[in-house]
Amino acid sequence: MKKRIINILTLAALLSLGSFTMKAAGTPKNDVSGKIKRAVSLPEELKIPGFAQKVKVAFVLDAKGCVEQVAANTLNLAFKQKLESQFKQIALPELKAGTYSVEIDFIVY
Repeated sequence: MKKRIINILTLAALLSLGSFTMKAAGTPKNDVSGKIKRAVSLPEELKIPGFAQKVKVAFVLDAKGCVEQVAANTLNLAFKQKLESQFKQIALPELKAGTYSVEIDFIVY
C-alpha cells in the first residue's frame, strides 16, 4: 500500500514536471523575442567592428498586436530613431494588448 502511494506521487510529480517543461520550451515569450530580434537590425553607419550595445525597448501593443508606441533606451539619437521606426513595423498578434519590453544585444565583430 505504501509503495503504491509512493509510485502514484512519483508519477504525479513527473507528469507535472513534464507539462511544465513543455510549456517552458514553447513559450510565446521566446518566440516573440526571436521574432523581434530578426525584425530589427543595426543601421549600416553603426556596423563598426567592436560596436556593442544592449538596448532595452519598451513598447505598447494594441488589440491586433500592432505596435502603438515604442521607446528605445539609447543615447544615440540616430540609432534610437531607426530602431523605433523598425519596431513600428513589427506585428505581434500572439500577444495580448499591453505594455512589454525586450532587451536586444547589438554586437559587431
